Amino acid sequence: MPRALSVVLFLIGTLIAAYACFDGDTPENDSLRNGDAGMTGELRLGFYSELALIYGKVNKPDPCGGRMPADRWVAIGQIADLIEAELIQSGRAEAKAEAELIRAEMGNYVSGSLAFGELLTGAGDAAESLPACYRLYLRSLTPDRAKAIAAIEELLALPKEERRPLSAVAHYRRGRLLEFAIRDEDLREQAGKEQTVERLRSMRESLGAVEGAIQEGSPDIAWVGAAARGWLADSHSHLPMDAGEMLKEEVDIRRAAELLLGLRADGYAIGQTDLRSLMSWLAVKPGGLELCREDPELRRLMTLYLCAHSESWIYRQYEEERETAIARWLEKGFGDSVEADENTVRIALLHYRKGNYGLSERLVAKCPTDDAAAAMLRSRLELRLGRRLEAAKALEQALPRLGVVEDFPDWGVQEDIWETGDKGWVFVKRDQTNSADGKLRAELALLKLALGDYPAALRLNLAAGLQWDSRYVAECVMTVD
Repeated sequence: MPRALSVVLFLIGTLIAAYACFDGDTPENDSLRNGDAGMTGELRLGFYSELALIYGKVNKPDPCGGRMPADRWVAIGQIADLIEAELIQSGRAEAKAEAELIRAEMGNYVSGSLAFGELLTGAGDAAESLPACYRLYLRSLTPDRAKAIAAIEELLALPKEERRPLSAVAHYRRGRLLEFAIRDEDLREQAGKEQTVERLRSMRESLGAVEGAIQEGSPDIAWVGAAARGWLADSHSHLPMDAGEMLKEEVDIRRAAELLLGLRADGYAIGQTDLRSLMSWLAVKPGGLELCREDPELRRLMTLYLCAHSESWIYRQYEEERETAIARWLEKGFGDSVEADENTVRIALLHYRKGNYGLSERLVAKCPTDDAAAAMLRSRLELRLGRRLEAAKALEQALPRLGVVEDFPDWGVQEDIWETGDKGWVFVKRDQTNSADGKLRAELALLKLALGDYPAALRLNLAAGLQWDSRYVAECVMTVD
């Protein structure tokens, strides 16, 4: 082999080895990427992981992978299945082919906002042979909002037994159609305040009727029951707030939070996504913090939100506003409570973040020693005094409560995992590196690494699901001896 080629190959190998150990994927940087777990990062909790700790984990099928609108494609597919069954039962010779034409027509409406029947003509006769509730639903698939609402209201006026197959989805569709009219500024101005308020209340009535229809036996198509509760919460918060002066008297934040907490407690991610959005709005809205202070549930949620790290760019852009909100929140005197409660450790974290170390230490002294967040805070306070062993012991006190990790988490998981199938999106799992438990293991791993206990550091990184940290310790620190 020519000498020059040997030198080139040697340099390439050296660069690859250096990249593997020192390309920035060190324990510090990997921990920071996985929820500010590194000791040099700010100590923040994950909003969603904290919600899971308080209200339980997300465990229900969810419309659109955590977003609030019911999945239109799932809805179209399930309704088309019902229509196909009706056509087959009626004995039509070309039932399956006609059902596919109707399915395609419905898809044209969803994808291109085309009225049912605009592109394909072969579905018309079959559609007219269907029971009234299906005919009227198909008639509502039009960009003309007034015609769509009229068709849905005619459907809902049918006798209960006749409308039952689509009763829930019809109530939901009527509510959403009214919501679009309220959200349109030009339509609000044309209608005026009185009619807009009437529309809003009628919208709430329709969305509120979805759950009752499901309980009476109407199919919960595309989980419209959960989606309706989410939009009902929106009708008490963001929708009237966006309308400004016209609907300001219709804002009811407590009711919105109650509905969203109900969804979250039932295991739906809709609740956690919109709760975060609601808290981010209240944090900067004049009077928002004062409102939260007066309500125990809102107080808990606001403190949780202010402690949370910004998992996505949507929330990172409001960091400056959040810092201002934290300062105002602490000025309200929430750190002065005599008895410890579930907010105490979060308030202590906020004081630590703002440099109020003495108050932070007094508050965290009230918290249980096996609480993960409190243990991390105690560890940080010990590190400020240069006491590494005491810092590690503070973290180790919380380890027994975390239990032993038998199956290490999948590497590279940074956020919620959703799987899709015929029935839509279903929550699978969340990477624990965003949780206080995962952070505690990661921080203890860094301390163990600094103290020279490499096997313990490796085990903790594996248990925390930190891929590059584990590789760094195994490949660049430890030896076969």
